[in-house]
Amino acid sequence: MQATKEKGYTLIELIAVISLLMLLSVPVISYANIENLKADFAVRRYVSDIRYVYNKNTFGDIDCYLKYIYSNNEHGKIAIGYFINEKNTPKKTVYFPSNLKVSNETDTFLKFGVNGTLTFSGETVYINNINTDDFYKVTIVPISGRVAVYKNED
Repeated sequence: MQATKEKGYTLIELIAVISLLMLLSVPVISYANIENLKADFAVRRYVSDIRYVYNKNTFGDIDCYLKYIYSNNEHGKIAIGYFINEKNTPKKTVYFPSNLKVSNETDTFLKFGVNGTLTFSGETVYINNINTDDFYKVTIVPISGRVAVYKNED
């Protein structure tokens, strides 16, 4: 008897081709998600740092504050980052990702009183992800010091 040769693909060949196609498609699919995750992480870190300063101030450390780092460009004066100052020494410096446009209402630093109120009338920070058109609004309530984040609201 002579063996006949059948035409077609084996199961292993099909699995290998499907696996290769899946591996090639992962970077394309996940790039947009990575940009969203970077923006979300930066906003959450910013809010966490505001809450850190709030806690330090309400427990008596009045020398702790958050100060913005600004840049002047064609869009005007925008915040590119911030640093946390403790006892007249910068302890932490954070720069926002380049795809985030951050604008705030005041040029001052964020500092709370020992009763939890802001040392000025309140703060609203608008953060726009220019790659995905996501929009964040970070609001610090002047009386209670509560920090709220709203995403994609006008």
